[in-house]
Amino acid sequence: MDTVFAKSSYATSYLASIYNYIPDESVLYGADGTPWVNASDEAVQLWKRADLPSAYIAAGEYSASSGYYNYWTKLYQGIRSANVFLNRVDEVKDMSQGRSRIRKRRRASCGHISTSA
Repeated sequence: MDTVFAKSSYATSYLASIYNYIPDESVLYGADGTPWVNASDEAVQLWKRADLPSAYIAAGEYSASSGYYNYWTKLYQGIRSANVFLNRVDEVKDMSQGRSRIRKRRRASCGHISTSA
C-alpha cells in the first residue's frame, strides 16, 4: 500500500478503482444486475427468470433468505478503500502545492463515495 501513495499517478489510479465498487444501475440481468427499476412501480415484470431476480421481488416472493442482490461485501470493500484513500492521500510526495486543488477535489470525490455507498 505504501507504493500506491508514493506517486501521484498511482494514487489517482487507486482513486479511480474505488468507483468500481459502485453497482452499475443500468445492468438489470444476471448476478451483477440491480433490482431498482424492475422491483419498483416504474416497470411491470410479466415473467420470472432466474437471471432476473427482481421479478420475484415484484411478485412478492422475496425474503431475507432469498440471497438476491447481496451487495454488502462489495460496498463495504469500497467504503474501506475510500477511507484508506482519505487517510493516506496526504502522503503523496510528488503532488506539488499547485496541485493542492486537485488533492482537495480527490478527497471530496472519495468522501462522496464513502458517505453515499
